[in-house]
Amino acid sequence: MIYNLGQTVRIGPSATTTGLELRDATGALVNATTNALTVVTPNNTVRTPVAVNPSTGIYYADTTGDQSGIWTWRWAFTVGTSTSVADGTFNVEPAPVERAAFATASDFQARIGRTLTAPEVVHVNALLVLASHAIAAACDKTEAWIANLVAVPLALRVTCIEAAVRAFVNPDGARARQEQLGQYGSSLTWAAATPAGVGLTDPEVLLVRRAVFGLVLAPASSRVGSILDTPIVCVIAPIAS
Repeated sequence: MIYNLGQTVRIGPSATTTGLELRDATGALVNATTNALTVVTPNNTVRTPVAVNPSTGIYYADTTGDQSGIWTWRWAFTVGTSTSVADGTFNVEPAPVERAAFATASDFQARIGRTLTAPEVVHVNALLVLASHAIAAACDKTEAWIANLVAVPLALRVTCIEAAVRAFVNPDGARARQEQLGQYGSSLTWAAATPAGVGLTDPEVLLVRRAVFGLVLAPASSRVGSILDTPIVCVIAPIAS
C-alpha cells in the first residue's frame, strides 16, 4: 500500500477484513495468548504500536507515516504452544508540498498493472522526476514550477507516467529486443520516433504545451481552450509486463 506523508497507517486490515484474523486449526477465530508487533521505519527506527483487539481473533494497530520511504512490519502471535507470524510493507510518499514529479509511484503501478517492489519504487520515483523535468523543459518552465503548480492537469500527469514507463521497460533505448529460450522466442520492437531514456515524443510535447498555454501556445494569461480549463478524458490501461 502507498500512503501520503503524515497519514495514519492502519496495519492489519485487508480489502475484505477489518484486521488480521487469528484462527485455530478448526478455522475458528481465537484470541492470542501473546502478540508482538514491530514496525521498522525507512531510517531503521523500530516502533512497537499498541495492538487493538476489537473482537475475538481480530487485531490491528495504527502508526503515523511520518517518514517517506518503505516501511516494514512483523507481527508474531502465540496461541498456547502454537506460533503464527504475519509481515508486510507499505510505502509513504512525500507530502504534496514536497512534489518533485507530476505523478506518483501508485499512478505508475496502476499503469503497469502490478505492485512495484521496494527497489522498483525508488527507481520509478527517479524516472517520474526526470519525466516531469522533461515536461517542464518542453514548456520552458523551471523546477519551481513543478513544485508549486497547485493542480496538475491530467495531460501532464499521464504524459509523465508514459515517459517513465517507456524508460522503465526500455532503459537503454533499444529499437528492438529479442529473447530465445530453446524453441520458444519473443521479440519487441519500438518505433524509431520513440525517445531514448526519459524523453517526450513530439505529440506529447504538443499535448503538454497545449495543457499549459492553450491552443495558440500563447502565455497562460491569454490561453484559449487550455486543458487546464477543459480536462481531457484518458483511460489508463495496464501494459503487458
